[in-house]
Amino acid sequence: MSGAASFSQVGRGNMASVCGTPLPTNYVQWRNGQISVQNLVSTLQHDTCVNKKFSIAFHIVLDSSRQRGITAFNLAGCVSRLNSAFARICVSFESCLVDTIPNYSYNDWFQPTTDNILSPTWDITNTINIYLPDSIFGPAVGYAYMPGGKNVIVIEKGAANSNTAVHEMGHFFGLVHTFAEINPGSPVNPVNPAGSFEYVDRLNCYLHGDGFCDTEADPYPTGYDKFRTPCNFKYGPM
Repeated sequence: MSGAASFSQVGRGNMASVCGTPLPTNYVQWRNGQISVQNLVSTLQHDTCVNKKFSIAFHIVLDSSRQRGITAFNLAGCVSRLNSAFARICVSFESCLVDTIPNYSYNDWFQPTTDNILSPTWDITNTINIYLPDSIFGPAVGYAYMPGGKNVIVIEKGAANSNTAVHEMGHFFGLVHTFAEINPGSPVNPVNPAGSFEYVDRLNCYLHGDGFCDTEADPYPTGYDKFRTPCNFKYGPM
């Protein structure tokens, strides 16, 4: 958990429009309850090796023709992408179960109604449960629960063998979007007074932006044309 925090959670460009994981309103308090700011600065080094292996249970929702709509190759590709992305902090994943949910009405997934219905029956304890429907209602192709919530990630089948799985696993481990402002009660951001993307001119990078100082500044909100104006970022603590 703590080692995973040495990553930044990529979210550039339009990633926010395809991710349905919300930022908890008490994120700063939650994170500081897990590890102190002092430990973030002095103890938690970048690319810390945590030597952990996590089990994944894939729950595939059948379509109206009783077909899975996703291949074993794609599931293996999902695990492979996760292993590649998290290898530098010595975190790995393995598939311990692949089952099917026969009720095809859940193949069109509504967040969080559908997982509230299915989780009590299908969740495997002490396992990361990845549910795979054809579609998630709304703009998201995936979402996860932050630590303290369900051990659940939901990804559209077409996005399973993509970086969406890596992105949502980052949220599962407690990372927020790079363009998030974790401290909305902070002084007004001179770059973006609305506070809808990263607080580039931050006074303390452990309390602003996404809360991690090893994250590159990313001031682009959803749909922003990053080539429209010069970047002129300011990096790191100021």
